[in-house]
Amino acid sequence: MSTAPRPLAGRERLDQDALELAALYALSALGAPEMEALEREHRGDLAFWAEVRSLREAAAGLAETGPRAKPKRDLWPAIRARVSTPSSAPPPSASSAQPWKRWQADPAVTACVVNGDDSAFEPTDIPGIRVRRLFVDEPADRVTMLVRMDAGASYPAHRHGGVEECFVIQGDLSVGDATQLHAGDYQRMDKDSDHAVQSTRGGCVLLITSSQHDELLG
Repeated sequence: MSTAPRPLAGRERLDQDALELAALYALSALGAPEMEALEREHRGDLAFWAEVRSLREAAAGLAETGPRAKPKRDLWPAIRARVSTPSSAPPPSASSAQPWKRWQADPAVTACVVNGDDSAFEPTDIPGIRVRRLFVDEPADRVTMLVRMDAGASYPAHRHGGVEECFVIQGDLSVGDATQLHAGDYQRMDKDSDHAVQSTRGGCVLLITSSQHDELLG
């Protein structure tokens, strides 16, 4: 008698996220970086790859019956976080994740000109995110800055200490599962409103005017 596991056995050992990722991999519905990241993360995971094989076999006979479905949500930021950050790593502190809270205005400045220079960006403790100071207005609790996010980077959910305005200069930006922004798009959020996790698939550059008193929620 064969001792090979039943096709369902793999499903019994996988959680819902793993099942969803296996389905996206089987359908080739992810980009090359995501596919490679999953291959690294699940190397040696027999249950995961058994599920992928089972789904591919099931899909083979349905390939011509309709268009490929797009995933309901963008999973790449979650994948990137899982494969690049140790599970025991503490979350970034507010001071290291939001260096603009330490920026101070120069009271002697009556006019401000900032020349373009990529080297002026400073890192944050959030992987793949750098910021560049443009102007600080402490009496008004306003800071204007450029934010550069590398492909796959994500910024935690946060609550606004004042009105936030965001203009996408380059690339793409996803806000939670509902809002997709691209170059030329603008978003405004009121004081005390909550921003869901912001992520980017291909990288982006943002022009942001905001309060120095935003609060990280995650």
